[in-house]
Amino acid sequence: MLEFVKRAFRGFFEVILWVNLVICAIGGAVIGYLASSWTGGGGGGGGGFLGFVLGIGVGLLSNIIGGGLIATFIEMADDIAQLRNKIGNATAGFSASRYDTTPLGQQFSQQAPRASNAGETWFCKKCNEENPLTASHCKGCGEYR
Repeated sequence: MLEFVKRAFRGFFEVILWVNLVICAIGGAVIGYLASSWTGGGGGGGGGFLGFVLGIGVGLLSNIIGGGLIATFIEMADDIAQLRNKIGNATAGFSASRYDTTPLGQQFSQQAPRASNAGETWFCKKCNEENPLTASHCKGCGEYR
């Protein structure tokens, strides 16, 4: 799915770059034509052509900058995915000690021991069951407080 999204984004981005270039070229030609007619040039083709060339230059420059930034982000996403795969492969089956068979991720996800008396309840040291403060023994394992 991620590959499909990347391909779709790249295709969409290519279309956007071409549309940007065409809009800059047409906008430059129109602005050049209008500028030459307002300055007394009679609205000749020279102003429109110069505006077209400048519009192409502005469009190419904006495409280079914008396209370079987007391409950098796309490549960074590829690099991050490769790094994530390498880290996952490197830590597979790794445990904290050679005598412990619990995978490292499960060791850190286990709940830390709780305080024996906190608020209205207490926790059994043997099974970590929560019990009311008035109970003298654990309701889970029967261990005395």
